[in-house]
Amino acid sequence: MIYMEPHMLGWKPLLVSWLNTLPKTLKEENLELIKDLFDRMEEALLQFVRKGGFKVMCCHSSHHVFILRLLSH
Repeated sequence: MIYMEPHMLGWKPLLVSWLNTLPKTLKEENLELIKDLFDRMEEALLQFVRKGGFKVMCCHSSHHVFILRLLSH
């Protein structure tokens, strides 16, 4: 087993993991659209939270993505 710090790993592996849990009834083009939306918007959203958003506690970007995944269910 290899341990990596969250800041070294980033948030994209969490996205890939989440995409793999979505229903198999989704078409590949839908999965690509979701991935593209995350690729385009996630950095801007994370930047907003870091610079001007309200934070209850400090956490790494990967945790923000994980929470966003939970909110989408």
